[in-house]
Amino acid sequence: MADQMLMATGDDRRCLDGCRSEELATGRELGDGAAMRCFSCGKAVCIGCGTTPAPLNGWLCDSCGELD
Repeated sequence: MADQMLMATGDDRRCLDGCRSEELATGRELGDGAAMRCFSCGKAVCIGCGTTPAPLNGWLCDSCGELD
């Protein structure tokens, strides 16, 4: 999965098939921000769902934020 194709949009490279947090991708609790970082591209993902790109580490996407 680490070799998943990335798309380039300026300096913001994201996964073509969608991001997945390191914890979702490995199926293990890894700690140290693994729930907030994409396994393939290393960019921030939503801490709620682990799949939606986020502007910063520790943020919720709009969908997860509405569930609060």
